[in-house]
Amino acid sequence: MTYEKVLEKIKGLSKFGIKPGFSRINKILACLSNPQDKLKFIHVAGTNGKGSVCFMLASILSEAGYKVGLFTSPFVTDFCETMQINGRKISKEDIIKLYEIIAPFTKNSKDCATEFEVVTSIAFKWFEDQACDIIILETGLGGRLDCTNVIKDSLVSVICSISYDHTDILGSSLVEIAKEKCGIIKSGRSTILYPDQESSVFDVIENKCKEKKSRVLMPNRSKFVIVKKDINGTDLIFEGMSYKLPLVGEHQVNNLSVVFEVLDEIKKYGFITSNKDRFIGLRSVNVPARFEIIKRNPPIILDGAHNFDAICSLMNTIKIYFGGKNFFAIFSMLENKDYVSCIEKITPLIDVFVVTNINSSRACDPKILADQIKKYKKIVYIEDNVKKAICTILNLCSVDDVVLIFGSFYLVREVRLEFENFQCF
Repeated sequence: MTYEKVLEKIKGLSKFGIKPGFSRINKILACLSNPQDKLKFIHVAGTNGKGSVCFMLASILSEAGYKVGLFTSPFVTDFCETMQINGRKISKEDIIKLYEIIAPFTKNSKDCATEFEVVTSIAFKWFEDQACDIIILETGLGGRLDCTNVIKDSLVSVICSISYDHTDILGSSLVEIAKEKCGIIKSGRSTILYPDQESSVFDVIENKCKEKKSRVLMPNRSKFVIVKKDINGTDLIFEGMSYKLPLVGEHQVNNLSVVFEVLDEIKKYGFITSNKDRFIGLRSVNVPARFEIIKRNPPIILDGAHNFDAICSLMNTIKIYFGGKNFFAIFSMLENKDYVSCIEKITPLIDVFVVTNINSSRACDPKILADQIKKYKKIVYIEDNVKKAICTILNLCSVDDVVLIFGSFYLVREVRLEFENFQCF
């Protein structure tokens, strides 16, 4: 089977949707001799910040000499990004080989495995085959019934910033969403929280930790002193040591505080990182599509912001670093997202919008988005595809303006591919 055919088969499973529970993935993993039971995990949940925390942890632990598996989603450009070891993506050949092993165990006309269950199974098997020391495991959706939660144990559970997203599945209140996220908490293991949670969220997690006899740890954000911040990242001091964080935005310092708390906690399991490991690991970390500047003249910024809190973080960041500029945006969202609130929040900042179709069956109709934006008396262009949207926005703006591309990882993915394929942009 070719790599393209395997991806087609895996993507074809998306038609079965999201099906909570572990019965299907348990059957697959049992046929593989349960690779997840032979691995050590740091399990990461939350609405925003999961990816940044996971990439930082992986980079620092890799620098410390450990063989570190990293499982994250969604991918930005290449499916192989979803699973990596020490920064090396899984090969296409390994994807083919592992899918062919797993495929016979996924066929069940009554209860077929989902796309994410198959991908997660491939990752667990690959990490076991490669004898990884530790796995940084990001949940896909929620936590309690997310198929990554098939693992029986983790060294530590991490709960990043919790806000509104996937409310049709996780619940319409922060309390309901928090209950789903804190389903990853494991008995007798510590739980580390993002340092800026709503009090109702903290209460839910604290109660779950008491039930599970899990110690709650929240980083002391005040120990991180920002010395300098610009579009290249943040210089900061922590406990007398200087660090360079190449991720933009003050929320990333909050994420870093979570990372350092995790690293301190896992020392007792033999995973030791020095200040030098942390310094070098942070300096080299790269998280795609998180305030990623892909062009300088004019500045073109890719950001996977696709929910209200992520939009707020994006707004705060661009105000700090590009205050006084004119902003042009390429924008698209999925129809199940709260695009009304997101548009209401960010529209005052944007001068011109270009909305476009994206390659997803769940994409919101660009005309619906455009009509919503027009309520705020803004200029809006509608384009059939991403390539046309890029051409339109670049024709409209000058080198002194700023271009934002946000609203969906599907959009970011297509824009990245266009820029890679057409160097004329």
